[in-house]
Amino acid sequence: TPSSSLAPTEQPAQGSERAWFRGGRRFRSPMLQLHKEILDFCDFISPSAEEQSSRTAAVQAVSDVVKHIWPHCKVEVFGSFRTGLYLPTSDIDVVVFETRAKTPQGLYALAKALSQKGVAKKIQVPILTLSLSSGNNVVSGSLIFLC
Repeated sequence: TPSSSLAPTEQPAQGSERAWFRGGRRFRSPMLQLHKEILDFCDFISPSAEEQSSRTAAVQAVSDVVKHIWPHCKVEVFGSFRTGLYLPTSDIDVVVFETRAKTPQGLYALAKALSQKGVAKKIQVPILTLSLSSGNNVVSGSLIFLC
């Protein structure tokens, strides 16, 4: 019967491998249970408003420093952050166009400026990989530099 497929059963133990499962009820129908677990998992790994805000602030901080050095350049985000499909451990990918700077020197200049402004730590060149603190979150990213 339809109502029997909605009947609750036992909950998973706290700290189990399905910590993301929000519970409430379990279904006797495996298909309905799977559907509920998929929805719970998607909610669990989706970014919170705070995480989204931290990442957006980090992108803006990097963009502000880049624009200070090269006012006419173009800064664009690409990858999983741009599409909204990023995971909590994903980095942010940024590309800088039209700087007219020489690639290695430009990257080192940008790394120095990001560090001096306190925007980023642990910067590595030739592709800028960096860690940014924004609020309570640490965001990592890659910055590709195209002249």
